[in-house]
Amino acid sequence: MIQAPLITTERDDEAPVLFEHELFDVAFISRRDPDKDVSEDALFVVPLGDDSVCVGVIDGMGGTAAGGKAARVTAEVVARELAARSPETTLRAALVEGFERAHATVVETCGGGGATAVAAIVTVDTVQTTVSY
Repeated sequence: MIQAPLITTERDDEAPVLFEHELFDVAFISRRDPDKDVSEDALFVVPLGDDSVCVGVIDGMGGTAAGGKAARVTAEVVARELAARSPETTLRAALVEGFERAHATVVETCGGGGATAVAAIVTVDTVQTTVSY
């Protein structure tokens, strides 16, 4: 059962990673470029209470010096922002803020690396998606 934000990144195999939540199961499969040693993709799963979860998938930009690092940094920053949000901040606002902070951190620390990210806030009744480039 997911208790805290979970992040997986830069894997060297293609075996699925499974996460269980009380109401949701999440499976992550990433296929690496055959010319690379590891995948430059990342996943985060953040429980948002008893009835919702945020799942994000980040694709590190291949061909850049630090695509895998950019994906990992993005997953870490967005997951941290969601987990630390105040009660008066909406989930969507926390997610957008997380993407904005992740972008600034990637620009500052990843030396030209970049990533594309998509996240979904999933509840029993709804799915809200957000994309960041």
